[in-house]
Amino acid sequence: MNTTNLAIFAGLIASDGHLDKDYSGIRFITSNKRFLESICKLVNVNKFKIWKTKSGFGKDRYILYIYDQKLKDLLENKYKIPRGKKSEIIDIPDGITYNEKTCFIKGLFSGDGSISYDTKKNKKYPQIIMWSKSKNLLQHIQEFFNKLDIKCGISCTKAKNQYRLTIRKRNSLQIFKKFIGFVHPEKQKILNSLT
Repeated sequence: MNTTNLAIFAGLIASDGHLDKDYSGIRFITSNKRFLESICKLVNVNKFKIWKTKSGFGKDRYILYIYDQKLKDLLENKYKIPRGKKSEIIDIPDGITYNEKTCFIKGLFSGDGSISYDTKKNKKYPQIIMWSKSKNLLQHIQEFFNKLDIKCGISCTKAKNQYRLTIRKRNSLQIFKKFIGFVHPEKQKILNSLT
């Protein structure tokens, strides 16, 4: 199995995915069906289902369900993704290569990251934001980004009981695009247009 694609897939599951507690199932949820289909190609799986559901906001969401015990074991043992609830304890795993870490972070941002504008004094400033309940995860991403000279800040939003990592400096957005980027096609398209 391609280690680069596996690392991206692990990051996606660490962000918007889930490992079943009792079965060999791996789940991933998104609003983009085409994105789900491309995820299956990342790890070349054969046994999967995709179905449509409604989110709490009435929007269509798609759930990818993969049946693969070997893949699930890799996610659990190599990438330390726990079964069941994980949002407060997920982190970048130790013992993976620099390239795997980069790809894992790419997967994380493709799942939980967003691109938007911060409006100040009638001017729009592009920004990349990632939300997480795991402060450790965002701090470790920040440490990794510091080595790439990607400037970012972390803040706590008590109302959401979450932490937010934000990249706003134009040079940092360019470096993010060059070294990290998104595997999610729509997010990458927006990033390309902003930088």
